Amino acid sequence: MKYRLITQTLGLFSFICVIYFRIYKSLGESTKLFWDSMVYYCAPLMHSLGSNGYGSLIACSETLVDFKFVYLPLYLTIFKFYFFSPEVFFLLWIATCTLSVALIVYLLNRLYNYKNYLLILFITLFSFSGIPLYGYLSGNISAILYLFIILGIFLACSKKDSLIYIGLILIVLPSLFKLHMILFLLVPYSFIDSRHLKKIYYLLPIPFLFVLANKIAYPELFILFNENISVLPYVGDMGIGSLKFINFINSNLFNLGAPFSGGTHNWQITLNGSSFKNFIYDFLVYFAILVCLTINIYKIRKVQFSNSQEISNKIKISISILAVYILIPRLKQYDLFLCAVSSYYLINSEFFMQIFRQNSKLIVFILNLVIIFFFNIKGDNYFIFPFISCIYLLATIKYLKLKKINS
Repeated sequence: MKYRLITQTLGLFSFICVIYFRIYKSLGESTKLFWDSMVYYCAPLMHSLGSNGYGSLIACSETLVDFKFVYLPLYLTIFKFYFFSPEVFFLLWIATCTLSVALIVYLLNRLYNYKNYLLILFITLFSFSGIPLYGYLSGNISAILYLFIILGIFLACSKKDSLIYIGLILIVLPSLFKLHMILFLLVPYSFIDSRHLKKIYYLLPIPFLFVLANKIAYPELFILFNENISVLPYVGDMGIGSLKFINFINSNLFNLGAPFSGGTHNWQITLNGSSFKNFIYDFLVYFAILVCLTINIYKIRKVQFSNSQEISNKIKISISILAVYILIPRLKQYDLFLCAVSSYYLINSEFFMQIFRQNSKLIVFILNLVIIFFFNIKGDNYFIFPFISCIYLLATIKYLKLKKINS
């Protein structure tokens, strides 16, 4: 009871800190809110007018932060949001993102069978130093894409084959816009019946073929798209994910390759075609981690985490979602909509409490505070990836022991 009261009190303080540091202090003027939204408006508009949609977009909108369009050429041609005025589009985009986040929270609530929607809303937006809220306020399209993913995971839990197949398709759809989202197929891969695995194998190549199709259909635009992707490590826009930490270790401890740039974005940088070679060691390490975690998720399929199949599947979903977040190469604030609730459920599960035995209540209490409160005063976010990794490793060690018992 005392732990719960302390958690609620610090949670309230955390909420105040998030409002102050993430909105009032960090964002300042309200014109900076939902800054990514106009990228989806301006790039197709510039392209339709015969300009370079992959170039600087700052001239398109007075409130636009100087970002570039980093999505496949097809979207330059099919996104025709400029049929609306900029003001109408901006309001419609905010409404769409808001509805998407509300539905994400609703589906997370249904998936984990929580009865308190406000609790899940709080954890989703205000945990991890308010980073998910900051991601929502960025106006990035990820808020919409993650709705497809969580709906797909929810449907994949169904007992009906048709709904499972629809769910898998929904999980794949966002990867047609952001390739790394194909990693979320690992989530149903961890728990669905083996007879459905072929469907995952059939769906897996689709986003890669989609990229190839764009390269063939729009060869000149694809070169510009590739240049915008290649320049990301040099403009200080590599997020807080696995590649960021791998690069830091390789470049600083082992003097391998080049370090990623940090600080304010500088989109004026031009490359000489050597970006991939500079980070070859980082990609090799990342690929090794990808293989290891994929094998690990496959092994999780064979472990029973609880006497209840439903609870066992939820634990598998939580572990595999954390695995995906470890694997997302360029983890950004707008990627974290699913992470906090999955972490919260896993940490408070009986399976996880068994790891610590006698000290379980105190340690779980501390871990809950890390999710809800830790670093909110400064608003730092670099602790998120190490924290997710630690929770995943603890769960993995525990399930390996279960595997021995079951075998």
